[in-house]
Amino acid sequence: MHPKTFVLKKPLEDYSYALELFLADVAKNGLRINEGQYVGTGVSNQKVLTSFSPRLIIISPKISTTTTDATIAGNMIFSLQTNTGISWVPGVGFKKDCVLSFQNNGFTIGNNSVINTANTMYLYVILG
Repeated sequence: MHPKTFVLKKPLEDYSYALELFLADVAKNGLRINEGQYVGTGVSNQKVLTSFSPRLIIISPKISTTTTDATIAGNMIFSLQTNTGISWVPGVGFKKDCVLSFQNNGFTIGNNSVINTANTMYLYVILG
């Protein structure tokens, strides 16, 4: 049996409206999920192209070098589409220089080393 209600705790309750919009969109249009990877440049405003407009992004550095295994590092970020462009980094808090914006065909990242260190491979999962 699925719960009918849930309570958001800090810090997510501050962004409950964006989460409500995301869940309403999922209820209306269904959930699309995709994954991919990019190589960090260390430079702000790096565009990452995707197959649809993401509403939620999860990004983590890839630490495995094999092509059949996608091991990720412990640091990851969660970014929910809002007007503020703020991302949540577990154990750190909110950061403004991670995911800068969402577009119809991808997202733009800032120069935060959690998600954009030069020559580092990153894995992402997008939901929309």
